[in-house]
Amino acid sequence: ATNHQEQLTMSSTCENPKILRGLPLGLRATFEECDPRFVPLVRETIQNGRWPLLMHGSVGSGKTCAAALVHASWPTTPVRWVTALEFIRWIQTARREGDVLLPGAMYETTEVSLWSWVVDQPSMLILDDLGIRVPTESQQEIVYELIDRRRDKPMLITSNHDLTTLGNLYDQRVASRLSAGTSLHFDLDDRRPSGLRYRLGRVAS
Repeated sequence: ATNHQEQLTMSSTCENPKILRGLPLGLRATFEECDPRFVPLVRETIQNGRWPLLMHGSVGSGKTCAAALVHASWPTTPVRWVTALEFIRWIQTARREGDVLLPGAMYETTEVSLWSWVVDQPSMLILDDLGIRVPTESQQEIVYELIDRRRDKPMLITSNHDLTTLGNLYDQRVASRLSAGTSLHFDLDDRRPSGLRYRLGRVAS
């Protein structure tokens, strides 16, 4: 009953999402700037409980900004944001050295506490940039365990790769877990503003 009530609350909030906390990574984004089809799809994912939500597309298509808006407007706490690379690095450091000092923390964290704090406890976990490097076998196992521990729990993943490519990068266990959720392809142009371009020619003598 609690889970059903929580889903109803999240669903109604997503009808008119409001920014409740700061956007991560210093990002700037508003729901008005997002593709209007994005919020209804998140709402449908919440209602159906088809997690994880994989948002994939080319660089600059708006995936990370959309994920940041979900992070900022998710109505229940805690909400965690972590990149795939940094989480893998934390786990590997904790395994190698016995603990790891997270950014901004005063004390070291053990691997057990790290899994609990980042993966098990959050009401929403956002995993950014999955698959930007070819993983080792041990890194594949970390990613699989992360996704498996969040099975049927709200999790949003961003990647430049689709399900097929992620399955080839990792293994079919990861692809199977991801395919049980919802996939959203950001087939959009690069939204990042173009930088300034100058050309200095030779000065006539």
